[in-house]
Amino acid sequence: MSKNLGTFKTRINGHSLIVTIPKGTGLKPNQELQLIQDNDGKLIYSPTDENPWNSMEPHDFKHDMETLDLEITNAKSIGKENI
Repeated sequence: MSKNLGTFKTRINGHSLIVTIPKGTGLKPNQELQLIQDNDGKLIYSPTDENPWNSMEPHDFKHDMETLDLEITNAKSIGKENI
């Protein structure tokens, strides 16, 4: 289901065009978006997958490794990894 958030004008900042995004969209400051232009010429902004290395929240890398079916060995840790 689509939701119309309003009509916005582009403005120039240096060599770029800027479109203001309302706070009510749920996006966070510095959140990365990808821009796709479909065959009809429509522009679609979508949040990119969150990079866990840039997040301050704890991330379950072991779960990722199990989900991706990666082999987890009992190798000795080099740093302070908790696997």
